[in-house]
Amino acid sequence: MSIRHVDDVMRVMQRPHDDGAQRLCFRFLQQPCVEVMIDMHDRVGEIVGDSVVHTHKTRKAPPEFAAAFVTADTHADLNCVVKHTLEVSKVSFVPIDAAVEATGMESGGMSPIGLPDDWSLLVDQHVLSIPKLYLGSGIRPSKLVVDGSIFADIPGVRFVPGLGKPRQ
Repeated sequence: MSIRHVDDVMRVMQRPHDDGAQRLCFRFLQQPCVEVMIDMHDRVGEIVGDSVVHTHKTRKAPPEFAAAFVTADTHADLNCVVKHTLEVSKVSFVPIDAAVEATGMESGGMSPIGLPDDWSLLVDQHVLSIPKLYLGSGIRPSKLVVDGSIFADIPGVRFVPGLGKPRQ
């Protein structure tokens, strides 16, 4: 299932919670992004940031999409950890227009929830232990508030220790 828009998020929220694949209990924040960022200034380790990247199995192979998610107080280690984990020879950032087109999500609102099924999705392992995460909802002016353990219920996620490196 792909979550693309606010209506999709609302449908997921209304589902019975006995569906294990949908143990994604969201509380939807309807605040402008600027207010959220001010409110969450001291919560930077709880905000999930994303890196949408092109990967190449070989230098001449066509690119494939992948996503790496780490907390905002770190940056995704693309050239070492991502390349090694995905066993590719090259990793580069996707231009924002291409990422928006490929995901159907807005810039500044991209989420690990609802990415295309054929994408590799890497999540920093320590995210699982964070009880309250703020992440994109697919649209810029809102965020989802989730328990980090929900990532264990998203099919195809690969948890990578050390994916996020501390910002200097």
